[in-house]
Amino acid sequence: MNKLTRIGLVSAASIALVAGVTPMASAKIVIGGGMSGVALGMTRAEVVSQLGQPNSVKRGTNATNGGKFRVLSFNKKLQVTMTGGSVSNIRTEGMGQKTSNGVGVGSSRKQVKNNVPKVKCSFGVCRVGNDQAGTVQTDFILNKDKNVSAVNIGVLFD
Repeated sequence: MNKLTRIGLVSAASIALVAGVTPMASAKIVIGGGMSGVALGMTRAEVVSQLGQPNSVKRGTNATNGGKFRVLSFNKKLQVTMTGGSVSNIRTEGMGQKTSNGVGVGSSRKQVKNNVPKVKCSFGVCRVGNDQAGTVQTDFILNKDKNVSAVNIGVLFD
């Protein structure tokens, strides 16, 4: 790679960061952002463009606030929840999704604690984020063996 190409790549990456584009291609799980190329806030059309048509769609109503939602399922391992026309939650149980530090389904609690900045672990979950409505949480759900069984990134509603 020549010097001009490297400068172009660095400039493009800088523009993407300034524009708020999340670098999901390099880390399939982006803490507080998304996974599998899907980001919180995307429209259904953007999700379908990224992942193709879902295998199934389930509709529901939030028991707490009465809001309507849809869960788009892709290959039984990835679910994308749409609320109000945009992505509000992304969940994976697939081992192919990892953070840039290599943490994902199958990782141990210790690996999560050592490799995920600002994470706090308790009662079967390691979490980045707080419990305030409107904030984003990234949860590493732990099984009885204290290994990650699912990763959930979502906006916390009332």
